[in-house]
Amino acid sequence: VLCQIFNRLDLNSVKNASLTCRRWHNIVFFSEYVDRFRLRIDSLYRPWLHFEREEGLGERVCQQLRHSVAHSERCYRHLRVIIGDDGMRGFQSVWDSLVANVFTNVLSLEVRIQEDATTSAVDAVIVTVSRMPKLRSLSLVDCADLHFDEERFPPTVRSKSVQHLKMHTNYRIWVDMPKLVSFDGPLCVLYPPYKSPLVLPKLQSVTLRENDDSFFGPPVMTRLMHVEVLRLKYRVKDWLFMGICGECSALKELYLDSGLFLSDAGNMKHLSKLVHLRRFTLMSIDTKRDVPFDFDLSKLTQLKQLNLPFTVLGPASLVSLPKTLRVLSLRIDNSNEESIIQYITANCLKLTKLRLVYGDLTRGQPSSGTLKALQLLTNLEVLVFVKASLAESFMVGSEAPMYRLRKLRFQNCRVDWNQFGGLQQMCPSLTLLEFPGCNLTLYMQELAEHYRRMRCKDVKSVSASWHEPDDW
Repeated sequence: VLCQIFNRLDLNSVKNASLTCRRWHNIVFFSEYVDRFRLRIDSLYRPWLHFEREEGLGERVCQQLRHSVAHSERCYRHLRVIIGDDGMRGFQSVWDSLVANVFTNVLSLEVRIQEDATTSAVDAVIVTVSRMPKLRSLSLVDCADLHFDEERFPPTVRSKSVQHLKMHTNYRIWVDMPKLVSFDGPLCVLYPPYKSPLVLPKLQSVTLRENDDSFFGPPVMTRLMHVEVLRLKYRVKDWLFMGICGECSALKELYLDSGLFLSDAGNMKHLSKLVHLRRFTLMSIDTKRDVPFDFDLSKLTQLKQLNLPFTVLGPASLVSLPKTLRVLSLRIDNSNEESIIQYITANCLKLTKLRLVYGDLTRGQPSSGTLKALQLLTNLEVLVFVKASLAESFMVGSEAPMYRLRKLRFQNCRVDWNQFGGLQQMCPSLTLLEFPGCNLTLYMQELAEHYRRMRCKDVKSVSASWHEPDDW
């Protein structure tokens, strides 16, 4: 009962409640309830800055901190340590106190290195991780721009319990973590150290944020063999793209958030090797000398979601999409609109969500036959127009109602309608109408508010099995 009461309080109120009696204190800090708290040790926190700084005050603060850690009976499971230059003098002694009294029960550890901290802080973390038997999550964020000494062999972080690893650092590190499930950091961290297994059988989710060509090769790609979700935050080139397509056969989701550059347009065909792919995002694609490429995904028979917001596709004769698609987002311009729309309405009849992006900087004018062609998608539930210039005549060409359409969104569009004639007749099931980034007339605001109230009343229309991103 007390836990249910504590759940309704904010963290400060819970901490105050823990001072009431020993029983409440034990419930808060000696049970599973302590997972709500994170112990934060911040060497950059200086309450004395408002006063004249005294000689040796930083050392007295570290001494008090060591005393508090050494005599605390609380079993914290989540720890965050922020290390700065001012805290380096007493850092090792404070860290040793944490190792002796806190780290045994810690499940997650986050270390942030700020300002001009030395590499000894990273070395202390590396040595300690292997002595934390319950550690499940490790995060090392380097804001001090530390760089690895190339004359020294890269240190290895070893742990038999860590499942989630985040490494945002220029300090070159290798890892030996056989139970690793997710990784977020530079590619070089995944290079297998000496006498370490090549394959990470439990690694399923990887986010790569920095590129390092010198560490790419078969050893790294072997470690990605069982990955199911791969997200790359930097521009991908041929060698890495072909390596992913050749080695990561278990991939179900691939996100190229910064685009793809192909020196040979024919390398796009390697994507057909990822036969288990279900979600694919390609922000943009560039080829050497802007050579046209065949965008053939017909062999990806399990693909459900395809996101191409800034990828310029050629005519429909160079495009082949699987008929299993449920969610599609792609760029439209004057050169390919008619052929692409015709191809979609003829071959992607299972679509439930469609987003059309009209160019990058200028708002394109959809052709008069676009909406009429989209009515052939009888399963369509969500329709989004981005950066489009829509005139009143856009709604005139509609004939057959779109019975299943429940959401209509116009994002950063130029909308000049004074009224939506026949909107309810064309979309009888519509429950949500949105105009983000548009200059709305008073009537359009009232109309959007009307559909918003309808959506609030219909609880079933709000829930969906697929999690919609913000721009849907």
